[in-house]
Amino acid sequence: MPNLLSVNAPTPRVLTVLTCSAIAGSATDVLTSMIIQRDLVAAVAATTQTVTAGKKLRVQSISVTVRNSSAVLQWARIALRANASGAVVAGSPIVWVGEVGAPGAVAGQAATMDVPFPDGVDLPAGAGFGVTNIVATTAALITVTVTGYEYVP
Repeated sequence: MPNLLSVNAPTPRVLTVLTCSAIAGSATDVLTSMIIQRDLVAAVAATTQTVTAGKKLRVQSISVTVRNSSAVLQWARIALRANASGAVVAGSPIVWVGEVGAPGAVAGQAATMDVPFPDGVDLPAGAGFGVTNIVATTAALITVTVTGYEYVP
């Protein structure tokens, strides 16, 4: 008699985190230099990252902080972009976009937006992905963290 309760072994997951910390934003929508970490091993910062061959990247959350570096009210628009067939560019399709603004025109004030994706957002193997930003003025400091994992589908 077959075992109807057998469970397949879970697919190994590789923690994947894309970060930039307190960088000056851009007055035009441009790619942001970000560091990718896979299983806590950081690679060189780049504007385009690539999903590992034979795997998918499941994005689980994005966190964005904007901070006033002076007494000027700041905001930032951040977009996660992807290109299924190569390097991502500023005009690549938008997977997610969000805006966040500091609460007042006081140096050091900040606001954070955390966005979970309960079912995840999957990017295919070989896809280029990255983050673009545009801010109120280049005095805005932005921090972005994209968290997910790579897995074999």
